[in-house]
Amino acid sequence: MNVNANEMGARLRNLRGGKGWTREATAEKADIAIDTLARLEQGRHLPSLKVALRLATLFGVTVEELALGKESDTRLDEDAARVVAALMYVPQPQRKTLVDLVVGVKDLLV
Repeated sequence: MNVNANEMGARLRNLRGGKGWTREATAEKADIAIDTLARLEQGRHLPSLKVALRLATLFGVTVEELALGKESDTRLDEDAARVVAALMYVPQPQRKTLVDLVVGVKDLLV
């Protein structure tokens, strides 16, 4: 199973276009350089795993869907994707505390 950089770039452009975001806004939201996003969208490079995770989370898709175009049953809705994206920047000890808090609140509500 090989990842085609051109096809992945097209998926990135389509996902970004579907959100109505500029390249600049998308790069900022994903915390990557605009030149990096441009090269990815043009199919000139494949992203690192870290960048792929950031982009997949930002767009609410799995890395597999981003890389290979395969839809997944585990797709995140927009709110969940925002939470995951925010948690990526929280240091591990605090992240675990926040996750435990969210799970505790979920258990109270469900």
